[in-house]
Amino acid sequence: MDAYKTVISVVVVVLALACFAGVAIMLAMSFAQAEEASLIESRIEAQHDGQHLTIKLPFSKPVTGILKGRLTCTLIDMEDKKIAEAERGVVLRRRKDTVTIDIPVKLKPEDLAATRIRYSFVHEHGDISGLVATQTVMDWLEVRVLGQNELLSGSNASLRIIALNHRNMDPVPDAEVTVTLSAGGKKILLYNGKTNASGTSDAVIHIPEVSTEDVKLIINVDSGIGKDTVEKSVKLIKVTQTYLVTDKPLYQPNQTIHLRTITLTKPSMLPLQGHDIVLEVLDSKGNKVFKKRTKTDKFGVCSAEFRLADEINMGRYKIAAIIGDDKTEKTVTVEKYVLPKFNVRLKTDKEYYMPGEVLKGTVSSVYFIGKPVTGGTVKGTLSKFDVGFST
Repeated sequence: MDAYKTVISVVVVVLALACFAGVAIMLAMSFAQAEEASLIESRIEAQHDGQHLTIKLPFSKPVTGILKGRLTCTLIDMEDKKIAEAERGVVLRRRKDTVTIDIPVKLKPEDLAATRIRYSFVHEHGDISGLVATQTVMDWLEVRVLGQNELLSGSNASLRIIALNHRNMDPVPDAEVTVTLSAGGKKILLYNGKTNASGTSDAVIHIPEVSTEDVKLIINVDSGIGKDTVEKSVKLIKVTQTYLVTDKPLYQPNQTIHLRTITLTKPSMLPLQGHDIVLEVLDSKGNKVFKKRTKTDKFGVCSAEFRLADEINMGRYKIAAIIGDDKTEKTVTVEKYVLPKFNVRLKTDKEYYMPGEVLKGTVSSVYFIGKPVTGGTVKGTLSKFDVGFST
């Protein structure tokens, strides 16, 4: 009988220990689960299709057991005002589980970038909550443009367009790139291409000649993670070269100075057509004695005449042609003179010379009455000619 009671007591003790152990294990699992369940915030991802903001939240929990709860995600602005919200029930079965939730919202990309996502997962053992900036969890196209702020009309220029994923700064390959020039209400397509594996597109564009100086370059980039537009204000510089000539270098009072200019654009060296030009003449004391505003013709040429008075200041007169900020000057001499009583002739051994060769010749001078000029001083000057002579 005593033996039977002893056996019963042992069985009761074993069962009690087993129950206690089971309860302890369950409590330990529950506490461990409540303590270790978390959300991996650095791996949150979001996408926006224009209608919905789809958010993927990666959770982590202990290997065993199921964790149930309710997830709420709220989209708020920078002043913590609610824009939109969504909630759903969640059952976490695996150790690492990703939960997807859609928030219905219609916002422009630039407006969505100024929002934040507040999440809260309330489960049977507590809650997991936090706040993240929307632009840090989305694949966001960021476009950078490298280039000059001043461009030369009629020339080629280079731009480097860089497409990056703002979330992780990874390059975005195969993105469509267009560069458009906006000037005077008109838009001119300058470039169409794609980014390479490094997320860059090196665009060589031809800058057209337009009437306005202040223009915009519009760079549009379209990729698999979104679109972005960059507007870059630039200034177009028009470089010209003006040649100014007169019919002769020396004038007397009461004679007429004939002026002519030809203006070309750089680097094309084409005529500058229909452009405003100012012609001026200043006497030897700096007094402005002549001024004419006119326009260049289709050949880039303009001309004018100025008759000198009988009583004027003698000396060196300065003639100027002004186009915009460019000024070309030439000097002529105005003085009374008497024609020489002899002539001078030069005879060279060749009609033309190559660079580096020596010019050889003979100078002869004879009075008009036929006698030779003796004892005179001879001075030689070599000049070149393009649209006029220059020493």
